[in-house]
Amino acid sequence: MARLTKNEWHAGRLRWETEINLSFAQLSEELGVSRKAVSQMAAREEWARAHIKHVPQAVNVPLEVPVHVPRQVPPNVPVKRPHPSKKEETAISHPEAHKTPRSVGRPSSYQETYPTLMLEYFKENKAYSRIPLNNGAIHYSPNELPTFTKFAERIGVSEETLRNWAKARNKEGLPLRPEFFGAYARARKIQEDFILECGLVGAFNSSIVTLLLKNCHGYEDMKREEIDVTANKRSVEEVEAAIIEGMRKTKELQKTVEGRFYRITGLGSPPINAEINN
Repeated sequence: MARLTKNEWHAGRLRWETEINLSFAQLSEELGVSRKAVSQMAAREEWARAHIKHVPQAVNVPLEVPVHVPRQVPPNVPVKRPHPSKKEETAISHPEAHKTPRSVGRPSSYQETYPTLMLEYFKENKAYSRIPLNNGAIHYSPNELPTFTKFAERIGVSEETLRNWAKARNKEGLPLRPEFFGAYARARKIQEDFILECGLVGAFNSSIVTLLLKNCHGYEDMKREEIDVTANKRSVEEVEAAIIEGMRKTKELQKTVEGRFYRITGLGSPPINAEINN
């Protein structure tokens, strides 16, 4: 079908708006295009007919088109015009400011089921499996570590997208997606516990555990405070007195514990000359 110019579409619109009995199908035949094309153009440019009564097709009644006649103003007579409002002044001086802002970027692929799916993924496996060996020992084999990268691949997004969904905030500074925000925090905790459990039983090498906790969960090495000897000088006598006092308290504590032990077990009383082996 032929592609119409803007002038041809304008002429067709005038015909349809002034001839009330003219349908889209008839107009499409005259213009040489499909009825769908006419309907889409009418919807896009908001074609509208005047509010007049329907006239049967058999009766030929001429349509009266109202003609606007401007008011005659005598020459050299000032015309009082209303002062434009601030909004009108802004629209005149800055026409771009009143255009409807268009959304930037493609729509978000976030779905309400993602928080539940993420927690289910992070809880799929236990940290390790116990494998008995022939010699009676137990071997601890680590299971697959759940990561945000692997979950992002499952739902077809990137790990950065997951972080952006969790960090998104509204105008009040609250999480834009509270369900996903909470699920993301719980998933991080599950992953942290997974690494710690594997490290405690030896399923993960200690260096790997340290690396994962530092890079993924913000762990830091403990800072050791150096003791300034010059700032706390004490005499030899004071140090020896402190050591003797500590030993005395240790002996008293041992006697107390032994007394309770013998009373509970019914073995009598502890030896009188029980001493601490230094």
